[in-house]
Amino acid sequence: MRAFISMLFLITSIVLLQSCISHTRPILYEPQENNDLQVSNFYHKGQPLGYIETEDYSLTFLLNSVKISKSRFFSIWIDIKNNSEQKILIIPQESFQLVIVPPASTENEKIILSPELPSSVLSLIKKDKDSALFLTALSGILQAASYESRYAADAKIDATTSEMGLISENYEFYGGSIDEGSLKKHTLFESDNVSGFVYFKYTSALSKRYLSKEVKYYLQINIPGLERLIQFIPVDGE
Repeated sequence: MRAFISMLFLITSIVLLQSCISHTRPILYEPQENNDLQVSNFYHKGQPLGYIETEDYSLTFLLNSVKISKSRFFSIWIDIKNNSEQKILIIPQESFQLVIVPPASTENEKIILSPELPSSVLSLIKKDKDSALFLTALSGILQAASYESRYAADAKIDATTSEMGLISENYEFYGGSIDEGSLKKHTLFESDNVSGFVYFKYTSALSKRYLSKEVKYYLQINIPGLERLIQFIPVDGE
């Protein structure tokens, strides 16, 4: 049952991610197998996932590029299971980093991204919501003021109010989905698992040179008892 629920969540998450991405042929990030690091990979419905199995942990993960509001992010979806008898505290902001290394680069040119707090991501959605509500209200008021008929003006105000309510509901649902799907601080007891998204915001330093297919991407995992540097290679999606 746990495996079924996890896979159902994964499929739902992928659909949500793809709805946020443009319809051009996507770039996928394929994790590289490494026997020394106990890293393997597999594909599920066209998406390349990585997998790590140790005595203490089972991890499944997916790297992607997504757009939230008007901002671009790298996202890691990760499912972590505690196979040990010890309780383990997962703190995403301390447990993960994304390292981006452009071609023919020096050590100083690599970029290290740390996870965004879920509240920071939600604040971007709230800004977009406030902007959309303001512009809708302003447009409605100006149009209503241009009508000579009081009845038409009142009808426009009512329609604008309804439209604003719908906008607010849509943004609340969107923000709620992001919040609910984000990986947050969590204590894993024996045989427990937790899954969710970790977001890394694009920075101004990420020029085209850092986003080409020649770039190397690494996920640094720093969980008690599990330290891994996992490489991803950009490949064409379907």
